[in-house]
Amino acid sequence: MFLQDVPRGWAGETGVVALDGTKVAAAAALAANRSYAMIEEEVSRMLKETKRVDAEEDLLFGPEGRGDELPQELGRRGERLSRLGEAKARLDEEATRAVQPVRPPWSIAPSSETLSPTIMMARLALINSAHQ
Repeated sequence: MFLQDVPRGWAGETGVVALDGTKVAAAAALAANRSYAMIEEEVSRMLKETKRVDAEEDLLFGPEGRGDELPQELGRRGERLSRLGEAKARLDEEATRAVQPVRPPWSIAPSSETLSPTIMMARLALINSAHQ
């Protein structure tokens, strides 16, 4: 019966077709089978949901909006590059500040004068009190 429904030349000119009843493993559970009515119902449900979601998005974004458009200030390439440059400069400034630790004043030795023993002892006392 199948061969009667196949148009001539559809499968190429094979010459011989063997139908020997060979069984092929498949995962076609009866519960997975769908009737025409079931498919039609599912498609109808999907189309209704699509229309509902489209209507909600039209209220949120307008009839021509999708919701994923760029803000106007980023719409042109030059404006985007300018904003990205500003953001990069801010990030570079923050990274520079994070790398340079602030040292407490007692840990910085004066460069032009030598420290007297009294000043050294005072600084050591400050350092010790800070670590306790």
